[in-house]
Amino acid sequence: MWPHIASSLFATFQNGWYAPSLLSAEKVVDAVRASGMEVISDDELTEFLKLGQPRNMAIRALVSLLRPVPVCDEPVDKLKK
Repeated sequence: MWPHIASSLFATFQNGWYAPSLLSAEKVVDAVRASGMEVISDDELTEFLKLGQPRNMAIRALVSLLRPVPVCDEPVDKLKK
């Protein structure tokens, strides 16, 4: 991953916005502690999800349109390797 993309993803996570992850909650807590941070709260919020509502789909579309497209400063032929 390119450094500017990685730092952008970290900033997104740090600011509390949507940050996709395949890690389990336990692995995230372990990583947080290993980095010297402290876990303040670990709340289960799944019951509050209301997926697929028109409002959520509109927000997702808007966010994807407004999110800056990562630009690579590497020549295309270098990326193929």
